[in-house]
Amino acid sequence: MEYIFSTLWALMDLVFCYFFLGSFLHPSKSPRQELGAILVAWLIGSAYTILIPMQILKQLLSLLLLFLVSSYLFKGSWYLQMLYIILGYILSGIVDILSVYGVSALLGISYSQFVWRKFYYVVTVSAGKLLAILLAWTIKKLRKPGYFHPAQRKWLLLTLLFPSVSLAMLAVVFNGFQYAQDLSIDAVVFSVFLFLANIAIIYLLGVMERSNLVMHENALLNQQMEIQTESILALEKNYRNQRNTIHDHKNQIQTIYDLLTRGNTPAAIDYIQKLQGMQTTRIFTINAHHPIVDAILNHKYQVAQEHGIDFQVQVNDLSGVSLETHALVVLLSNLIDNAIEGCCRLSGNRIIQCRIIADDGLFISVRNTSQPVVISGDTIPTSKSPKEEHGFGLQRIQLILKQLQAEYTFSYENGWFSFATEIPSAITAPA
Repeated sequence: MEYIFSTLWALMDLVFCYFFLGSFLHPSKSPRQELGAILVAWLIGSAYTILIPMQILKQLLSLLLLFLVSSYLFKGSWYLQMLYIILGYILSGIVDILSVYGVSALLGISYSQFVWRKFYYVVTVSAGKLLAILLAWTIKKLRKPGYFHPAQRKWLLLTLLFPSVSLAMLAVVFNGFQYAQDLSIDAVVFSVFLFLANIAIIYLLGVMERSNLVMHENALLNQQMEIQTESILALEKNYRNQRNTIHDHKNQIQTIYDLLTRGNTPAAIDYIQKLQGMQTTRIFTINAHHPIVDAILNHKYQVAQEHGIDFQVQVNDLSGVSLETHALVVLLSNLIDNAIEGCCRLSGNRIIQCRIIADDGLFISVRNTSQPVVISGDTIPTSKSPKEEHGFGLQRIQLILKQLQAEYTFSYENGWFSFATEIPSAITAPA
């Protein structure tokens, strides 16, 4: 019977850690995979709980098992995962200590005497673990996992020091003196102190996450302002060029008219041929019936040509596209800017293929020739330095598409990088 309860408590500890880690780390697996990993870890944990008598060794194996499970189920660096594992392990252990030693103190008996009262001991431990699971589940529902910049690694490693020392103190004190006759009150006071101290660590991590989020949003806002400023300047430049072109065009037409009215047809033909030779660049016009899309594609086409990139575009009637202007500008600008940047790393064969098709939804596809791209999960690690100040383009694209509940995919194959998405809510139904 003792082994049965031990294995059930091990399962409850795993469930607690799953909810606790899910409050701070981003998941990477499906619910079915999560359930399978928890069950496998439970079987392994139950085996060494029964087979290994040394308590310290059991605790070390538990930490190792939790780290392996966390690495499989969640995203994040090893030190961040280890930090939250130790914090969760400490809080779970403290709840166990507070429940058992607290009840012992209330009854006025020692820990060893309380253990012999099997029914009360089992109920107390089970109730404590259920309370811990409820608290972890509540935290998971109330907060969303955040992000830490690579530049914050040294602070996270420093933060890891205190919970690690707390865990060592907890193991030494209670494994060495748990059967002392007068430990119950001391255990409760000591556990409360550790509990509050580690809650303070969690609060500090939350402050760091919020600070990081503000910095992240500021960087995205600055990027959006730069994109919009760039688009405005490009439109202004195109407007000035258009006015100059119209003015020159009037003079050229007048010159040809004068030559023809005087009967000097050969001179008129020669002048027309010279004008054709002077036309080194052609004006790229897109009639997608959507001024924002047209402005973006016109500007990006000019930028691509300046870098020797063959920019191929396919669009249809986009007049029904109802996306907000800022979302459309940031989405298309980032996609095409990334494609231009990828092409610029090549010495030749620079091609961008862009398709924007409105049907039942808005389909956007951008492909470009590129050097090999490393794709890690749902991200592409930036090669720019410093890393914490770059790599926001793809994140911004993903954030907008998630807000629009749109599916997307990106891949690298045979020298081509491809990004495609379909936004079902982007089209206004015709009246």
